[in-house]
Amino acid sequence: MDKNRYHISFVIQSYLEELDYRCQKQGEPLGLSTGIKALDDKLGGLRGGEVVLLGSRPAMGKTSFAIHLSHKTAKSFLEGKEANPNGAKCVLYFSMEMPSLFWVQRLMAADFPDVPAWRLRNFEYGSQSCGEFEKVANAGRKLEKLPICICDDTALSIDGIKDKIKEISQYSAIGFIIIDYLQLLYTENCSAPNWGDAVMRELKSIAAKLNIPILVLSQLNRKVDAREDKRPLWSDIREICPKGIAQIDKILFLYRESYYLRHEEPKKENNETEKHFQKRMAKWEKRYRQVQNECTVIIAKNRRGTTGSVKCFFDAGAGKFDNWECPEYDMLP
Repeated sequence: MDKNRYHISFVIQSYLEELDYRCQKQGEPLGLSTGIKALDDKLGGLRGGEVVLLGSRPAMGKTSFAIHLSHKTAKSFLEGKEANPNGAKCVLYFSMEMPSLFWVQRLMAADFPDVPAWRLRNFEYGSQSCGEFEKVANAGRKLEKLPICICDDTALSIDGIKDKIKEISQYSAIGFIIIDYLQLLYTENCSAPNWGDAVMRELKSIAAKLNIPILVLSQLNRKVDAREDKRPLWSDIREICPKGIAQIDKILFLYRESYYLRHEEPKKENNETEKHFQKRMAKWEKRYRQVQNECTVIIAKNRRGTTGSVKCFFDAGAGKFDNWECPEYDMLP
């Protein structure tokens, strides 16, 4: 054992090497890119050894965002940007709520705009479908090259995750793990109050051992919807893992104003004039158009960077995420 590795000089040298690496990267994220530039600028990417928690209420886009990340990361692995002596790394995705076929359908809907998402979900026999099938097949042939492994076990323990990691590591290096989602995991011999803390300790241990980031999705409880301001808060995570929160390096929340606004469409009230109602309706429609494709990523914790929020483009129908200022979406109504 090298005794000098405990000396401050060893730590300083490691730090200077990291600073030199940052200079060489010239503004690129140090870890895995999220594919959203504004988010990368704040997070610095997702780095080895980190546990990243992505939480929200249902219908905010958690799974779509996770699929987006798996796609972007797998493409970077395929292109050799994260090459290693054993070949390209892979993304290991634990989809405990959604069967792998549905998962692939959502990936194709987000990546392949030539056939609308609803057509993929309701594909039927007929001349139109036969013509579209060739397009879908061509898209599938491109996507099937991505280094992504999907485990769609409906009930999985931490030990089960470790077994899957061991199995897949025999034929592919793992570069990124996504768990969808936290509440479907369980740990043996752990009481309910300590469940979340135990899971986070285990995930942190796995991330550190493999030196890869682990993204874990989490549902937030209904208290969020009951608040006037429905943006998630720190306290929403503390209820799940009060002590395990210390093991989490980054905490991200998704919030879509359009989801809540859609349920607040004005209704004509008794004794209200038509003119007044139309004025309220016009105001609501204007605001809805402004935010209908907007998703806010709230950075509540960032151990290696800044916190704050980032605006992203989100097509809920296709499940597609992108940079907010992406020119191809400037003409959306």
